[in-house]
Parts: sequence; structure tokens; C-alpha cells
Amino acid sequence: TIRILATLLAPTSGKAYINGIDVMKDPYEVKKVVGYMPDSFGVYDGMRLREYLDFFGACYKIPTAQREKTVNDVLELVGLSEKKGSLIGALSRGMQQRLALAQALMRQPKVLLLDEPTAHLDINYQLSIMELIRKM
Repeated sequence: TIRILATLLAPTSGKAYINGIDVMKDPYEVKKVVGYMPDSFGVYDGMRLREYLDFFGACYKIPTAQREKTVNDVLELVGLSEKKGSLIGALSRGMQQRLALAQALMRQPKVLLLDEPTAHLDINYQLSIMELIRKM
């Protein structure tokens, strides 16, 4: 269901809407309002957090002048500001989950789809992620 709502999978029947937008008829408009964090995500171990988020910002067509502020804002929100120059491969699984959440927030989505955001995390990171989501 989450993949259908995120426009990554076509439904076999029925209709789905996000924010009043038909996901099959207008997937590009849906993508403008949705932030999606899958249960497993690909990260580039050799990239730095700042570079990774800047890359996605460019993919999302966030203007260059605005991208640096957006990257800094989402890193601050997920508690990774001090790690922005670190290699992704050097992060713990919990910090990588936070990075995935930051990536989902890059477009300031109206709807956030989280597919098991605390999977495979120890209890301390689970509580930390859940508290972060509650704050948002």
C-alpha cells in the first residue's frame, strides 16, 4: 500500500489518492507532496551526508541557492548537523535511518510515508526515532 501511495507500484485494482490527487493519473503531482522513507534504503557509503542530501535536492529540483539551507535544516531536524561532513559508511544503522528520514524531508512534504522507520534498530535508537517523529 505504501509503495502504491508513493507512486512506485501500480495498484492491481481500485484507486488511491494522496492529498486529493489520484496517484495513477497524476504521479508527478503526488511526488511533489510526498516524502517517502522505505523500510530498506540504498545509501552511498562513500558519500558524505551533505553531498548525499545535496544530490537528492538536485534530483528534486530544489534551486541551488536554497539547497544548502534545506540540507542544513533537515540535518538539524534529525540531529545530524555535526555529522554532515562524515562518510555515510561510517554511520551507525540508527544514524543512517535518520539520514533516510532527512532525505524524505528534503522537499518539505505535506505527507510523509514511513515504512517501518525503526526496523533493525536497538531500543535506544527506536525511541529516538519515534520521539523525532512525534516532534514533527
